[in-house]
Amino acid sequence: MSSVPFSHLPPAAFRGTRDYVHSTDIYEEILSGARSMGLVAAGPVDLRMRSRISRQPAYHFRPRNVTAASHAAGSADIILGGEPWSIDIVETANPVTAHKPYDEDPVWSRTGQDGETFSFQSDAKLRPIETVTAIGVLLHRTLFPPPTGKRWLFARLLIDRLLDDRDSRRITVSLDSRLGAGTTRSRIAGDDGTFGSMMFILG
Repeated sequence: MSSVPFSHLPPAAFRGTRDYVHSTDIYEEILSGARSMGLVAAGPVDLRMRSRISRQPAYHFRPRNVTAASHAAGSADIILGGEPWSIDIVETANPVTAHKPYDEDPVWSRTGQDGETFSFQSDAKLRPIETVTAIGVLLHRTLFPPPTGKRWLFARLLIDRLLDDRDSRRITVSLDSRLGAGTTRSRIAGDDGTFGSMMFILG
């Protein structure tokens, strides 16, 4: 296994009507970058977004003991090849010109609500990260409708294990706490019980 820092610079596209690179693509590109170097990824995973990314992102991988890049829009900690690594997600000067469709309704229309718990037991043919994030968005739109001009944005994903195919078909997201008017934390549970959390911010 290589322990030399490396960078992953994939093309990016905006999803639907969004004008920023979506968190689901960022999660997937972290795994793709690891695979490109022959590194097997494992949990825990801690993905944190500090600001929206509206230009092409670069993913700078480094062993955890190597100094972080400055001015990163996001960062992640993950296990690669059995060792702790970090990824600095840096916005480059290159514009994003591509767009691709994104429809969360197949998840939203099949998600049940029980108080502050939203459960999905179906198959929307989406990737696990897309399903989990879509339920998180639905929770916030339902419990805390954003004011005009605002939207709930993904801020952090902290999971004990990688998301996998079973999470595309059976997953539950429950509000854990509201930290002030503009920040929330929710629990994520699958067939194996609670394995992580998400944070959203109003922006």
